[in-house]
Amino acid sequence: MVCENAVLRASATAGAQPVVLGDHVFVGPHATLLGCRAERCAYLATGATVLQEARLGAGAVVAVGALVHARAGVPAEFFVPPHTLAVGDPVRLLAPGDPAVPEAIAGVGFARTAFGVDAEWTDRIRRYERIAEVRVAEFGAHAGDGADEDADFGAHAEGGGDGNAASGAYADEVVGADPDDVEGSGTPGDGGDDAWRGDGAR
Repeated sequence: MVCENAVLRASATAGAQPVVLGDHVFVGPHATLLGCRAERCAYLATGATVLQEARLGAGAVVAVGALVHARAGVPAEFFVPPHTLAVGDPVRLLAPGDPAVPEAIAGVGFARTAFGVDAEWTDRIRRYERIAEVRVAEFGAHAGDGADEDADFGAHAEGGGDGNAASGAYADEVVGADPDDVEGSGTPGDGGDDAWRGDGAR
């Protein structure tokens, strides 16, 4: 379930980074998921953020306002408390204002992971300049995009198909993935071969 004003954004800037959600994942209002994976029954509360290539195990919780940084690995049923930072794999929790935060973030290699930009951590001007250029090019490539008037998104919302959509039990939702990469990731309730690919196909 994806609530109002949530952002789910895939990227191919630094390699294929789809957003992949298992069944019964809850994405709260104003949450942001960028090129990450959340296994079944993960819970992302209001304002939670999960960055590129991070992975949430089944039943993991990212509480209100918490941030799971790029490439972090959050184990199954792990709780990330409100307004904390989860970084690394194995995951490490840091509170706001902890003096270890800058060094922990520096070690993530975020600019490289998210944007394919290699710049020294201390060279902020050059790093942010290049990141802005990469992002403008990425978004600019979609300037002429329009809505797909032939897409049938209503079937899932109205409980079409095999009826599992009505209970929210259909398989992985994938944003920005190559369909060949997600086939076989599970059908509703039984882990079969026919994943919903996010394009109206099952």
